Amino acid sequence: AAHHISILAKLPPGSINGLEINQCSLSPLDFKLISRFDHLRLLSLSRCTLADELTIESLDISESVEDLRFAVQEDSQIEKIVCWGARLPSLSFVFCDNRHFNASEISHFANHTHAAFLPVQISADAAELFASLKTIPQLVGLNLVVQADAPDGWWDALPDLKKVEHINWSGGKITSDLLSSMANMPSLRSLVLQGSTVLAEDFPQGLVKLTNLENLVLHHEEAVCDVEDIYAALAKLKRLKSWPGLKSPSRVTLRA
Repeated sequence: AAHHISILAKLPPGSINGLEINQCSLSPLDFKLISRFDHLRLLSLSRCTLADELTIESLDISESVEDLRFAVQEDSQIEKIVCWGARLPSLSFVFCDNRHFNASEISHFANHTHAAFLPVQISADAAELFASLKTIPQLVGLNLVVQADAPDGWWDALPDLKKVEHINWSGGKITSDLLSSMANMPSLRSLVLQGSTVLAEDFPQGLVKLTNLENLVLHHEEAVCDVEDIYAALAKLKRLKSWPGLKSPSRVTLRA
């Protein structure tokens, strides 16, 4: 980890493949120092700020960075980091500790040839968000959070994400209608539902439609629907490699 980033100037360009920078005010010169490392794969910017004079055009590009993780002290600076990240030609994975990205921020990744896993928020701009997501050719995974202002029926656009294999899902309510749309995602194999997500009463009826699902994780201690009905639905998902643990299923369910 680097608190005083100037020490990086003393290191050989090929000496670092992972770098964490904590609590720094980053200037164009700092980004120039970072770009020296031609084997750098993971870059983490933790609780950093961007200098006032910093503009995206003034920043050097790190050709080798594949994994970008950041938490900036001011939410208004997120889009600057996103814009810079979208210019990194090898970037594949992005994680932001402050929040997920909106439609405007995701639009910077249009036609990016390596971007594969991005954090997105479903809100009032859902239509614009999905329009941008469809322009990212190698997108295979989403960290997705549903906000309170997400429009009804936004999930009808899910089948347009034809290469997405994994979704880590937070917030909102998972209904049978939503799962029907998810079932039409041709590549979806893995689904993680965080505890902040509500499982609707008809969740089990929709779950049986996810016949291609291989991995399902439910971070729920309880559900609105009957847990026994969930286990009965799981028994019909023949490709599932492991069952999520809610509570012990009955012998009748296990025999099914």
